[in-house]
Amino acid sequence: MTCKAYFVSGNLADVMYSKYGDDMVRCSTQMAYDLRKIRVETDKFYKSDDGRAYSRRFTVHGISSLPADRLMIEELNQSVAEYFKQHHHITLKYPELPCVKVDQKREVYMPMELLNILPYQAPNASKADIASEVIRCAAIRPQERFRELENFANNMLKSHPLIKQFGLAIQPRPVEVNARVIQPPTAGFGRSGVQQLTAGSWSTPGFLHPAGEGVEIMWAVLSIPPNQRSHGHVQKVISELPRAASRFGVRFSPRPIVAQCPRGELNRRFEEFSRQGCGFLLLILYDEHFYSSIKRLSDLQMGIRTQCVRARTLDKPNVFPNLLLKLNGKLGGVNWRIPDLIKDSQELVMVFGADVTHPAPTQTHQIRKSVAAVIGSVSPDLMRYGVVIRQQATTEKGNKAAREIIDDMRLSVKELLQLYLRNTNGRFPTRMIFYRDGVSEGQFENVLVEELCAIQRACADVRPGEEPAITYIVVQKRHHIRFRPSDPRARNVEPGRWLIQISRIPGNLISTSALRKGFR
Repeated sequence: MTCKAYFVSGNLADVMYSKYGDDMVRCSTQMAYDLRKIRVETDKFYKSDDGRAYSRRFTVHGISSLPADRLMIEELNQSVAEYFKQHHHITLKYPELPCVKVDQKREVYMPMELLNILPYQAPNASKADIASEVIRCAAIRPQERFRELENFANNMLKSHPLIKQFGLAIQPRPVEVNARVIQPPTAGFGRSGVQQLTAGSWSTPGFLHPAGEGVEIMWAVLSIPPNQRSHGHVQKVISELPRAASRFGVRFSPRPIVAQCPRGELNRRFEEFSRQGCGFLLLILYDEHFYSSIKRLSDLQMGIRTQCVRARTLDKPNVFPNLLLKLNGKLGGVNWRIPDLIKDSQELVMVFGADVTHPAPTQTHQIRKSVAAVIGSVSPDLMRYGVVIRQQATTEKGNKAAREIIDDMRLSVKELLQLYLRNTNGRFPTRMIFYRDGVSEGQFENVLVEELCAIQRACADVRPGEEPAITYIVVQKRHHIRFRPSDPRARNVEPGRWLIQISRIPGNLISTSALRKGFR
């Protein structure tokens, strides 16, 4: 079974109103992103030579900043609304709405209400948003999913002529395997005591080390871009976030700085907050396209801690305790500690994770940059982490394949090691565990040789003579096996199960709770 997300078809003005409501006039930039490259069809108001009505199809190339009754056609010295009334005898119902640019090279605009979105078009929304909606709409119980898979195997595959030609036989029922339950660990929450972690989830009664250690933290709330709903959201944040933080031992100022950020003023606002000594900024996003600009400015240029939250998220229950889990870590606190991780106090383990993210392919020959990220634990209890992010060329000269090797691995590991030594009174790790994602089989040897050598050199740079044991683990997602519990009344396989060998796969760990479908 497969599912795919499509852009909503229908009248363009109605579709946009269902998303933006009365804010349509102020959301031309967001609408332009939503509708970019979307195909639309006009109503049948065009007339052929013999008098027959017909429609035309266009591609959306932008949204006007002015409404139809104020957007002027310079050659005719009349507005778009006046043009359609004079030439097509159409009086617009919504002349206050912006128009759609339907020609890439020329300034040709059409009123929204006269256009219809054609069906079966891929949306421009982010993959994360699409995935969450598909999961919400298409999720079915694992028992039902397996029943459909069995029906497909029995009715379709067994009778297919190619199955017999290749001498294959398909088992009609899923394979049953044994599993054992791994003993769940305990977590320490400081004064709140120790809690047994069950079913892969737990409630947090308090933080092990609250951020600020009792010192009041100055902060700011920024809504971006300005929105008529922002006042209610800001007041909710101001009243509920400090109250929730106090229950965890974190003191936020009850009088944060409050501001709105029009387009183009992000840099100036950040500079103001930096001068005023804000510990962090909480940004309420009414346009998610600002996210990358915010993180680039805060993380790479100004060094200001930020926490972004979608406006619609603030309407959900229990949002502030979840936000505090992130904020406490960003502000230098520690949420909890897992005592079972430390078996030998004399052995210091440092855990790393690394990956390279590549940009989407382009049709031009412009230089493309990949982003390489390396994180590492910087405390003996593995509860604090540092991160190093660098850009590098996506491909090597003369080779079109994406380059997976992290060029600055030596410097990245060196920075994290120095941070580790500062947090451990100069004690060097005796063992390193390195998790590496995103490496194909054809690049195993090259990546291992170059990056392992870089890690060893980084250790020698920081402290000559130190040679910690290094475990280098390449993480891959290769299988397409789905699991369900044998009990028909159960929903998904509970986390903490280790499934005994299946075919050539030595074992499968169910480490987290599944979404809404059969576990993979």
